[in-house]
Amino acid sequence: MNRSIDSPGVADTGSSATKNPVSILLLARQDKHLDQLIKLVSARDNFRLVARVDPEVDWHTRLPDQGVDIVLLQQSLIAPARPLSHTPLAETVFDDLQRRFPGLRVVVFGADMNDVFVRRMLRLGVQGLVDISSRNRELLAAAIDEVHRGGYWVARDALEKLVHSAIEIERIIERGFVDQIATMQDGLTRREAEVLERVLDGMSNKAIASQLFLSEQGVKMHLGRLFRKFGVANRGQLILSAFRRVCPFNQNLVDYLRQARERRGPVKH
Repeated sequence: MNRSIDSPGVADTGSSATKNPVSILLLARQDKHLDQLIKLVSARDNFRLVARVDPEVDWHTRLPDQGVDIVLLQQSLIAPARPLSHTPLAETVFDDLQRRFPGLRVVVFGADMNDVFVRRMLRLGVQGLVDISSRNRELLAAAIDEVHRGGYWVARDALEKLVHSAIEIERIIERGFVDQIATMQDGLTRREAEVLERVLDGMSNKAIASQLFLSEQGVKMHLGRLFRKFGVANRGQLILSAFRRVCPFNQNLVDYLRQARERRGPVKH
C-alpha cells in the first residue's frame, strides 16, 4: 500500500532550503522507530517526504513514479532479522532503484549494522548508513544533508574499521607484488631485468637503448632471451605473461586482454 505524506506547511522565507527541499521517498514497514522517524524528517523545512511505501514482497518492482532525491531504505527490507524471512536480494533492489531513479542517492537506516553489512552496502552504491537506535536517531537528518550534498555518511567506528581494513589489504597486495617481482627477476640477468622493466613501462627499443646505453641490436638480443625464458613470441605476450606472474589472481583479466588483442589482430603502424 502506498500513501503520500506531505510535510507540514511552512512560511516561505525565501531561503533556498524551503524553495528547493530535498525530496525523500521512505521505504519502511511499521516498527517502534518509524513514527518518530517520520516526525523527525517532516519537521525539517528543507525536507519533503513525497511518499511512504509499506512494502509487500515485491515492493521494489512497484515504486511510485515520482522524482526523488533521497531514498530512505529500512535495513530489514534487505537484511531480514530472521534467516528464513523472505527478502529480495540487495543486488536486485538496488538495480531496480537505480533503473527507476537515475542518479538516486540511498540512505539505509536500521540498528546493529555489522561490518560485513556496511561493506556490502557501500559496494552496492549506498551513500549513507545510519543507526537509528534511541541515542542516534537524530543523526538521520545530518546524514540526509551530507548524502544530498554528494558525500557519504558512515558511523565513526565502522569507518575506522573500513580504513584499517583498506590499509591492511593494501599492505598485503604491496608485499605480494614485491615478492612476485623478486621471484620473477631471480631467473633474469641484471640487463634482462632492466630491459623488462622498461618494456613494461611501454618504452620502444630505441628509447630503451638510449637509456641503458645499449645498441638497438643489443636490446633485441635481450628481448629474445626474455621471450625464450617467458615462453612467448612477442612484446604483447611478454607483458601479459609478466603481469600474470605478478598478479596471478587476475588470471581472468589477463585472458580477457589476450583474447581482445587476438580479436583486434596485428597492430598497424
